[in-house]
Amino acid sequence: MLPWIKPELSIMLDFDQMVVDVHDLYRVVFLNSPTPEAFLQAWKKRSNKELKGWVKEHYAAEPKRVTRILKAYRYSRARIHHALRKNIKNYKKSGVPSYLSDQAEYDFIVQMFREDRIVAMRGDLTKTKTMQQLGAVLKKHNLVVRVYHPSNAEQYFKFGSAYKANIKSLPIDDRSIVARTRAWAKFVKLSPKEIAALKAKKESGKIKAGAPELGTPPKRKEIYYTYATQPYNDFLTWLNKGEITNVRQMLPYSSRVEDKYYAIHPYDPSKLKKKK
Repeated sequence: MLPWIKPELSIMLDFDQMVVDVHDLYRVVFLNSPTPEAFLQAWKKRSNKELKGWVKEHYAAEPKRVTRILKAYRYSRARIHHALRKNIKNYKKSGVPSYLSDQAEYDFIVQMFREDRIVAMRGDLTKTKTMQQLGAVLKKHNLVVRVYHPSNAEQYFKFGSAYKANIKSLPIDDRSIVARTRAWAKFVKLSPKEIAALKAKKESGKIKAGAPELGTPPKRKEIYYTYATQPYNDFLTWLNKGEITNVRQMLPYSSRVEDKYYAIHPYDPSKLKKKK
């Protein structure tokens, strides 16, 4: 989203250290890949030696960091390459240019890394330290949060007092928005070919008993994400009401729309789900 938003600063926050290390890995690949095509090639298995060399050179003064990043690389390389190829296919199908196909958009991200305007750090959305410290620093430099993107992290915790205080601590204005994803699952029937492959996996012990694929009829679980946005000020209105305790109260079943956009409606107590 960075080339579309064109922010002055991007802060990548996660409570998992490996995710932070993956962002540092991305930094190295972007800085050493002049084109979107070269960027994709760098994630292929045959580029293993070259990419590791980039990491060791870029972080030569921090051997412990190199160790962490290379561990993240071993764990995530294939996953990242698969995700990138899938994104390229989806963007091409929808006719939407992205950093994976448009040189200007790609260059924007590279330039942000060159100017150290992409910052990766570890922090917990449900604790009171990192986000509130970030809010204080941004206010000191007269910066506002234009887009707050919690992805689907909010689906894993309740809106407690600490999270509400964190959201209220960030500097915003009337143009600030929240862009989140709604993750949801769908089970689809398997084809005869997939059923045959499933039986082979079952016989070899590669699939655990009780998996949804082993039901009657056999099904495959697929995860989808819907993008949902709302004005930041309206999110604050929701949080100021005692009834709101989790993100699903703002994302009803109707928000589960495959590959679509959902606008979260303004706070309306009459539309809140009743507590059981």
